[in-house]
Amino acid sequence: FPFPYRHYSIYSVIKQVYYKNLDFDVEAQRVKEFKKALDKLVDLFLGYKGSQIKQHEAMHLVLFVHELMNGYAPDWEKRFIDAFDKFRYNVASAKKLKSGVFWDNFGMLSSTHADAAHTVQQRHEFFSKRMLVFLDPTKKDPDRIYPDYERDIVYLKYNKKCAVCFGQIDWDDLEIHHVKEHHLGGETSIGNGAPVHRKCHPKGKDADTFAKKWQDIKLKLVNDENPVKPKARRGARKNSIRRICLNCDYHGTCVDEVNVDGICADYKHTKEEWIPNYIY
Repeated sequence: FPFPYRHYSIYSVIKQVYYKNLDFDVEAQRVKEFKKALDKLVDLFLGYKGSQIKQHEAMHLVLFVHELMNGYAPDWEKRFIDAFDKFRYNVASAKKLKSGVFWDNFGMLSSTHADAAHTVQQRHEFFSKRMLVFLDPTKKDPDRIYPDYERDIVYLKYNKKCAVCFGQIDWDDLEIHHVKEHHLGGETSIGNGAPVHRKCHPKGKDADTFAKKWQDIKLKLVNDENPVKPKARRGARKNSIRRICLNCDYHGTCVDEVNVDGICADYKHTKEEWIPNYIY
């Protein structure tokens, strides 16, 4: 087992649980998620210089890391050790004084009836709450899948074109890519969606490159070769440029000209999100 020797206490706890549950299904989803949490802890504590991790700390760490991996973007990882050390410092200070919230909700509860179910629950709730404050992680959008009406908006907004190959997309072959990826905290929103073919859907490093080029890609998607020219309104100046908001529900539905700040009457967007669309 790949735990450093100084973290033998973690290994011991896991070993005891293992031998008590030899008949568990190693292919079960819960078991796979548990293993991922253990692997993540090994990576996080590799080379850790602090004191040996105690058994009750190991239990809370496994549960908490599992919670973070499922509900939050990974920006917490680089701050995890500092947050854990800060938590330990507060507990140690509270034990010396035998008072305060860290004593009442964790320090004292790790000394008396430490293995009782209600004690473990109270202690873990406090551990999770305080660690979340110290970490301040980015929460994932609970809705990963775009509903049909939002798929339709993104599809039409970008003229039914693929944001990767710029070819036309049939509805049945449409997927909506999160420009800022969902697992990194990206929202499932129209503003963060890009239409792509199934085979073109960017992954891994390709997704990182795509996100960096998104502003240029967006301009190319909405610039039709033969843009629609609306009827000139009475009194309109010839050859004047009207700007259309890129974040409208459908390309061309926003007909208000921008003011000096680059903002129309209906949408609060910056100048960078406007493009010359057509001349009338």
